[in-house]
Amino acid sequence: MRFVLFLSRSIVAARLTVLVLQEAQFWGLRTITMIRQAAGIDGDDASAEDEAMTNFVAATDMGKIYYRTALAAKALDEMSQARKLLKVAQIYMPWDPMIQKEVAACALRLG
Repeated sequence: MRFVLFLSRSIVAARLTVLVLQEAQFWGLRTITMIRQAAGIDGDDASAEDEAMTNFVAATDMGKIYYRTALAAKALDEMSQARKLLKVAQIYMPWDPMIQKEVAACALRLG
């Protein structure tokens, strides 16, 4: 009985983790989409340099949104999206060592 409760608790915890990650990704992408639309940027075709608005008053906050959304995408194994979001976060916050670490961790491996 104890094992069944432990297993059930572990499954519920894993499901909640996935749900939290999906929620984080959803709200991050929703915020990013709203900012893109307000700036007149087509996010699918825009390069990271065109997408980042470094003169924006809340540029650091936007960098954090891109970074945290990228972490959620990475955890959900959506590496292509994570790499794109991290490129933009890196432009917003080039001094942040955590972003640099994640960019290196998500880089495509050759060989």
